[in-house]
Amino acid sequence: MHVYFLVGMSGRESRKALFRLLSRREILDNVLASDIVFEILDARIPEYLRNRFLERVAMNNGKRLVLVLNKSDLVPRSVISEWINYYRDRGLECIATSASTGDIRAVKRILREAGREIMASFFGAPKVGKSSLVNTLKGKKSATVSRYPGTPGYTKGIQVYRIY
Repeated sequence: MHVYFLVGMSGRESRKALFRLLSRREILDNVLASDIVFEILDARIPEYLRNRFLERVAMNNGKRLVLVLNKSDLVPRSVISEWINYYRDRGLECIATSASTGDIRAVKRILREAGREIMASFFGAPKVGKSSLVNTLKGKKSATVSRYPGTPGYTKGIQVYRIY
C-alpha cells in the first residue's frame, strides 16, 4: 500500500494569515486530489479549530472526512469520549490520537482499511500536530517540527510525503 500525505493548514487562528498561506482554491484542489481528508484538531479546543469550509468541500465532493482529536493525552479520557460522541451524533467520523505518545492506531486502521494506494490530506491550524503525526506514521523524522510559529518546523504550506 502507498499512502501519500498532503500536509496543509486551515483553521480559525488568524484566518487572514491562514488563508494567505492556503487559499480556498488550494484547499479545494487538495481535497479533490485526496481519497481521505483528515482534519487535525487540538483535543483541548477542538470546536474552536474546526474549518467548516474544508468540511463542506470534503463532504460535498464525496471525500471521507475524519476529525482527528490530536494531543488526546492532554485531556481526560471522559472528555475525549464526550467529544467523539458529540461529533458522531452529528454524522462526523471522529478519532483520538496522540502523536507525542505514539498512539496513532486509529489513523493506521483507517489507512489500512483503504487497502490500496491512496492520497490522504492532513489539514489543521498551526501547532495541532500535523507534522508530528506524519513523522509517527513514517517512523522517522521526515517533517520538521517546532514549538514556535515562524521557525523551521512550522508548516508554511502544502507538503507531500510518501508514508508507505
